[in-house]
Amino acid sequence: MKGFVVDGQMHGEWVETSPDGTVREGMFADGSEFGEWLVKRPDGSVERGEYQDGERHGIWTIHRTDGSVIEEQWENGKRVPSSSPKEGHGEDS
Repeated sequence: MKGFVVDGQMHGEWVETSPDGTVREGMFADGSEFGEWLVKRPDGSVERGEYQDGERHGIWTIHRTDGSVIEEQWENGKRVPSSSPKEGHGEDS
């Protein structure tokens, strides 16, 4: 884990590596994730999206190793069900 602790809370730019090899990169403010985050999984897939008040919020994009791309909508830390998932391959989707 790399980052700053201010008054006992994570703050500023952070890079975290989990025991399973997942790497998370993003910002903390007053102990909560905020702004754009990047998540790199051990299988090679990559997720990118926003945090708001420590919760996933907005569109998260997942790039899988087979070239497919998935977009998920999140609101206050909960994934919003979609009637038609946006899934495709690369730039052409």
